[in-house]
Amino acid sequence: MKKLTLVFLLFVGLVSNVLAGPAPESYYWDVRYVDSTLGGWEDTYGKSITTENHGGTVRAYVLVGGYSNSILATFNNSVMQMTDSEPVDFNGDNIIDGFWYEFTGTGNSGNIEIYDVYNFQWGIRDRMYVR
Repeated sequence: MKKLTLVFLLFVGLVSNVLAGPAPESYYWDVRYVDSTLGGWEDTYGKSITTENHGGTVRAYVLVGGYSNSILATFNNSVMQMTDSEPVDFNGDNIIDGFWYEFTGTGNSGNIEIYDVYNFQWGIRDRMYVR
């Protein structure tokens, strides 16, 4: 009986740590990096337009604060494929605070637009013009 009680208490302790709190609804979107076969890797933090001329296969690395189950990226109005995602813990408390997303598309120049569902309506959350 003592083993069963100990196992139960350990299980409850593990579950309570997991349920410490979910990530909030998404509240921050940023096309943080752009990478392409023509222009290479570019840090786009704080920019609305890339410095480098990009083209070919274009990858957008998007940082989202909070949780979203419906995020979409387009490049020149064509849907980009989500090729990777990774959870992020901003403050080291072992709770997922956001996600990195990698989107891949093709083209030479135009807008990368990030869409998210908010109150059941799509809206543009961030935009980066790619040269």
